[in-house]
Amino acid sequence: MTNGAGPASSLGVDAFVSGRYGLVSLGLEPRIDGRSSKDALNGSVHVSFLLASLVPCVHLGYATLCGTGTLGVVRASASGLARVSSDTGNYSALGGRVGWDMPLLGRLWGGLHAGIFAPWHPVSVKTRENATLWTAPKVGTVFGFRLSAHY
Repeated sequence: MTNGAGPASSLGVDAFVSGRYGLVSLGLEPRIDGRSSKDALNGSVHVSFLLASLVPCVHLGYATLCGTGTLGVVRASASGLARVSSDTGNYSALGGRVGWDMPLLGRLWGGLHAGIFAPWHPVSVKTRENATLWTAPKVGTVFGFRLSAHY
């Protein structure tokens, strides 16, 4: 679940592949954040994301401490206004994450993580007349659960 990227909390799905050597790992995580919406003026703003993050981590037992660098695409649209419009733009953010991963059964592991991120450039949705409908907060959060197989 992501909060602070779009106008409201949204559910998403991600995948990951990572390699580990000793206490450090490097992962690549593609992620889709579902559409989130919020009422604005006399209409609604809708935002969704298609992202990929580079995630270097340090592992201390079952605990993980990671940095995140995210690039991707944000799609925004407005409805219910005199002129309905949509646009797509670039998105980038930097952040960090803490997590807990532990073995469940054989090679199957489960984990929880919580992260914080800040967009590199401000994200906002404006009307064609340049009136701001919504601006993303300077900081957002992400919480997740994952299953993984360790080889």
